[in-house]
Formats: sequence, C-alpha cells, structure tokens
Amino acid sequence: MKPVIADISSALDEPGNSVDVVRDVDLESLVNAGAEYIPTGPGHVEVSLMNSSDGIVAMGVVSVTFRTDCSKCLEPFDLDVTANVEALYLTEDQIDTIGENEDWEPLSGESVDLAPALHSALRLSLPYAPVHDAECAGICPGCGCDLNKESCDCSSEEDVPHPFDALKELTLEDK
Repeated sequence: MKPVIADISSALDEPGNSVDVVRDVDLESLVNAGAEYIPTGPGHVEVSLMNSSDGIVAMGVVSVTFRTDCSKCLEPFDLDVTANVEALYLTEDQIDTIGENEDWEPLSGESVDLAPALHSALRLSLPYAPVHDAECAGICPGCGCDLNKESCDCSSEEDVPHPFDALKELTLEDK
C-alpha cells in the first residue's frame, strides 16, 4: 500500500487545531469478494485532521473511479465510489485512553499516513457483486451468450428435475 502522508504539525500545538487535506492521491487496486477494482485515475481525498487532545481524529471522504467487471455479464465497466473516511491516530502514551475494541493507527512525529484509513473506507464501500446496470440480464447458464446483447432458446427449455422439487408440493398448516 502506497503511503499517503499528511503533515499535522500545525494541529499538534493545541487541542482543537485542525489541518485540512484536499488532494488527489494514487490508489492501488483492491480485491473484494473475488472482484478486482482497478483505479482509472487518482482518487480525490478531502479529510480534516483534528487534535482532540486524546489523539488526532480524521474525518472526510475519498472518491475514486474503479474499473471492474460486472458480476452478471462479465463486461468491464467504470464504478464511481465515494467512501466516508474515519480514523483515530494515537501516540504510544494515548493508547491506554481508548477502549479495547477501538481501531486506531500509530501517530509518531508530525505526520500521519492516511493510506490505511482510505483503503479501509473504500473496501467497506465496494459492492459484494458489482453490476453495471440493475437490469443486467447476465449470461445464459446453458450456452453462455450475453443476454443483454442477444437472446437464446435455452431459457425456454424445461428445467431438469431437481431432488428438492417435492418440497414445492408441501403445504404448511397453522397449529
């Protein structure tokens, strides 16, 4: 993961001070549930880093366009993703002040690396099964044609008997 370093020296002077980070950053490809997401260009970051006296709190958004494949028809398409970024940066002395289940990033010196927070926020915002269009018909399981571009006779064939077909005949009685 490429580091995204932000200078926070002016926020460290006293609690309440903040630094705004607004810039384009190079992001790496992500893999989520077997789908690969490749950035088509730099991502755009707008994050505010505030000294809360208990650490540096980062809040903002990251936006990027990914190139991925439709999970239904396998055609490549561009997917715009905007994710909320939230992170907490702590020094070794501040770690004892937070709960056991809190996520945090290390803070040393006068800069923080935003990359883990950006990566995490984007990963959480990615769809499990990306589709280029909600109406995508997908690929025919019989002949493999793209049903968005052509039709086939496979769908008119009768379904092959299935061992669980007998369950369709069952009725549930209320007691």
